[in-house]
Amino acid sequence: MSISSPQAPSTHPVGFTTDFELPPPPGSPPSAAAEYLLEVDMGGLFSRDDGSPLPPRQLKAVCGYLGFNWKSVSPLFRAMRAAEFSKWIEDPIFSVSADGIVVNESLVERMKEHRLLPLCPRPLTGWDLHNFSRHYSVIGLCNKSWCPRCGVRKLGTILGHVKRVITPLSKVYTAVATHEPTLASRMGTRRGDHAAEMFWYHRTDGMVAYVSTKPLGGRKSPREWTERTPKEAIEWLVTEVMTFPSFQDRGWSQGWQPYGDQNDSTKSGGSRDPSIRHFILDKEQSWVVEDNLAEKVKERFDVALDAVPAEHRHEVEDMLAATVEEVRRSWPRSG
Repeated sequence: MSISSPQAPSTHPVGFTTDFELPPPPGSPPSAAAEYLLEVDMGGLFSRDDGSPLPPRQLKAVCGYLGFNWKSVSPLFRAMRAAEFSKWIEDPIFSVSADGIVVNESLVERMKEHRLLPLCPRPLTGWDLHNFSRHYSVIGLCNKSWCPRCGVRKLGTILGHVKRVITPLSKVYTAVATHEPTLASRMGTRRGDHAAEMFWYHRTDGMVAYVSTKPLGGRKSPREWTERTPKEAIEWLVTEVMTFPSFQDRGWSQGWQPYGDQNDSTKSGGSRDPSIRHFILDKEQSWVVEDNLAEKVKERFDVALDAVPAEHRHEVEDMLAATVEEVRRSWPRSG
């Protein structure tokens, strides 16, 4: 596989007729880098030998070459990719989770094909805070909003909290707007002026939905607010707003704010699924697990550990958990 230089070509790439813009200069906002990566990724400027788009680990390398932090760019790039995929899917297939979240299975499958879904459960490594000479690895849920397991659980937690705060009310007001830089401050001012409580949900396609105790219209968007019963508002959120994958951000006013992480596992580092086993390993054990897993993956799929096809992701997750348990059982006991 070869990657061409991320400088705009002087002539059109073979098979393409679109002019590619120059890369954004260092210091540009992450959104500019995400837009550039989306343009060149979909346009084919960067591609593998078989013509398929680059996987995230190689897009990360390109992002670093351009001088940007992939952690800041990646969520925006995935959101833009998802929005583009949605345009291509003519008859999407939907399902409903146990929490009542509507899942766009067609979009999830497309994201999986392009390796844009996180590995879950996944190994997490670090150093013991009480003994910095001890290295550890933990197998647990990724807790990312793009994960079909964790992301749906996050949306279920958000929806559950919204139900709790609006159900006692006789009516609420809803509205939608398109995200732009001054929207948050504008809505904060309106909410404060009207002494209202409010929940907002920012989708990856740029739509921002609001649920408030009072109509907060003004000269600028959102101008029109719809009065609904709590039941109608929840149905609106479920069917038109909080589908998966769509999560970009969310927030509550002070009076509706969840209390503590135990009530809000949508925050980074929130609660994890108790059905997932966690394994603590020292540094040497971690190396053995990685080597053994790589051998198993090579023998079973004939590929390197970092090149497993998306359709075998869950099999590798199970193999990882089994390999960790094997190493722990066979490891000589100290003392």
